[in-house]
Amino acid sequence: MKTKKVVLFLVGMVSAISIHCSREDDATDEFSLPPAQPSEESPEAPPESVPPDSIPGPDPESSVAEPAIYYNGYANYTNARLIVNSETVSVAPEFQYVVGCMNGSDNAWGYGTNISGLLLQNDGAVYVGTQQVGSCSLMYVSGGFIEFEQWIYRWNLEYTIVINDGKPDEIAITGTGRGSHIWEIPYDAWVQSDITFEYHGVQIEGTSNYEGSFKLEERSPNQKYNLSVSGTATLERELEIPLPR
Repeated sequence: MKTKKVVLFLVGMVSAISIHCSREDDATDEFSLPPAQPSEESPEAPPESVPPDSIPGPDPESSVAEPAIYYNGYANYTNARLIVNSETVSVAPEFQYVVGCMNGSDNAWGYGTNISGLLLQNDGAVYVGTQQVGSCSLMYVSGGFIEFEQWIYRWNLEYTIVINDGKPDEIAITGTGRGSHIWEIPYDAWVQSDITFEYHGVQIEGTSNYEGSFKLEERSPNQKYNLSVSGTATLERELEIPLPR
């Protein structure tokens, strides 16, 4: 009888150790970089459509990741903020919720914001800052449930600064993306949706910030899911890069 108890105890210990190691491996993978080359032909399918009020909120106890830049135009830390001050949105009536997504007002999701984090690098590259799961903004739409999954699944952005003698400097951020702000978009239309973005700003005297205007357009093979947004925005540049969330 004692022998059986010892055997059962050892089996239980081995199982517990195995489960613990498996969980540690999963935690490590959570912050691993995506593949070096994405698959344009067959990106991962979006999760099934869910009611906006069923999307979970941010996890206040989420782990802090090491600073990282990802292959699809995102980064988990930022040194600038693009703040939407006003916008005009052209979209089908059933998708009007995207307005609240971009400015944080009257938003059924509850996690819309008028602030998009950006990382401006010295080589002219621009990366969009990842946000918390379930959130959305002008430049970012969370996949809803999975960290590092974005409804806009690719950005390719760059910026230039024009230094004017005796006049305020100017900045331009331009580029393209793939994906959509619209949750109900079918998979085939989602993977083929093209996004164009541009922002032009003039430096605010005595600061490193800019005031200007922006335009974002999403063009889908199915015109029902087309989206056009234009408006004014402030680009705030930070002197120090904050730690990633």
